[in-house]
Amino acid sequence: MIRFFATMILVLILCSCDKQQPLPNILLVVVDDLGYSDLHCYGNVLVETPHIDQLAAEGIRFTSAYASCTVCSPTRAAILTGKNPAVLNLTDWIPGYQAVRGGPLPHQKLIVPPFNKHLPLEEITIAEMLQPAGYATVSIGKWHLGGEGYLPTDQGFDINIAGNHKGHPPSYYYPYTREGSPDIITPLELTGDSLYLTDRLTNEAIGFIRKHKAVPFFVYLPFYNVHTPLEGRPDLVQKYRNKLEGHMQDTILRNPHFLAMTEAVDDNVGRLISCLEEEGLDDNTLVIFTSDNGGLYLRQDSFIRASWNYPLRNGKGTLYEGGLRIPAIMRWKGKVPAGIESGELIISTDIFPTIMELTGIHYNHEIEGTSILAHLLYNEPVERETLYWHYPHYHLGMPGGVIREGEFKLIEFFESGDLELYNLHEDPGEAVNLVDRYPELAREMQQKLHTWRVRNRAQMPTPNPDYDPDYIPERNY
Repeated sequence: MIRFFATMILVLILCSCDKQQPLPNILLVVVDDLGYSDLHCYGNVLVETPHIDQLAAEGIRFTSAYASCTVCSPTRAAILTGKNPAVLNLTDWIPGYQAVRGGPLPHQKLIVPPFNKHLPLEEITIAEMLQPAGYATVSIGKWHLGGEGYLPTDQGFDINIAGNHKGHPPSYYYPYTREGSPDIITPLELTGDSLYLTDRLTNEAIGFIRKHKAVPFFVYLPFYNVHTPLEGRPDLVQKYRNKLEGHMQDTILRNPHFLAMTEAVDDNVGRLISCLEEEGLDDNTLVIFTSDNGGLYLRQDSFIRASWNYPLRNGKGTLYEGGLRIPAIMRWKGKVPAGIESGELIISTDIFPTIMELTGIHYNHEIEGTSILAHLLYNEPVERETLYWHYPHYHLGMPGGVIREGEFKLIEFFESGDLELYNLHEDPGEAVNLVDRYPELAREMQQKLHTWRVRNRAQMPTPNPDYDPDYIPERNY
């Protein structure tokens, strides 16, 4: 009954809005490879992100937000559809490591299963739901869910800017390619000398907002930052070089390019919020800021190439918290209470149903996600008990599956069958494996994970007949 009355109050709020803007706007910003602790408001004392910090101060900052996968393409599909990557059979970045390398390497015991190399057209996206309701829709930036025939304009978006099948630009400077490289993102005309790509994408978003301010809009802005190549704006790179030189000697060194790329995102979030304020749209726009997976953790002695993810373990491409837990901030000025820190479990698939409930649009198909609108507006608990992940691929970690139930998390590795059990409340860094201490709990959680995989027809890897136990790889994939 509480949820019913909360929804009715929301409907009355929407109906009382200005006649020219009866439905709320949605600005969805997804930063590529942004780790849990890469922002100042998440504990990074080196980086300066005042605009994102302010966004958090004016809304809700989640401390237990998760990506639906430890790599990009599956999470992006989950955000747009509300479905788990296993259900979509889109479980790795496109096209995936073994596909790029022509099959399994000799030291890999498993052949990864085939998976969709694009988001299937029969799947229903947020944009496809919003279009018939009169929303202007645009995707600006990284798509990585298919090429020709599977682009944003084939999936409900009116306009696609700078999005194709590629996962990152060869360069962040115009013309956003590199000499001798065949890779390009969707061509953009030059609007400034050596314009930084992140600034350019924000220019496009601001232009779209100002042009479509008379109608409700859905701006999907998946920045290419902070994905490699690590290439910051020179002014910010120099700033962080100076800052790192003067920092304490016992602090782990960080890459000034990565810190500069993070601040560039912050600069542009500030520009977006200023645009909403200038156009009088600030109190009728839900802003969602998040990442597609944990941060890229590559450590060389005392030097961190990109994300650190502290206090979490490991990073992108692994099934530890550093690969799955992400920053997430949501702000709707005047509607969502300000300055809230939430420990509720949320995941990428929650974005779809939350937007649908926000806009009053009904859907009849089955999804994994849970609307968190009542939590945003009224601090009601999120109705969820269990989260599941399925990653039958090699990356910076090993193929496996994960279940989180309450404070406990179980990882099952497919090569060895090994189990790791952690109490994330007591041990967020996953340092102490509790399988031997709680064997019955581990078995129960493993059985739930198996049942979930069968129910959702999750594709499993198969043995590699050419596996060579004596092969020593040149690199650890």
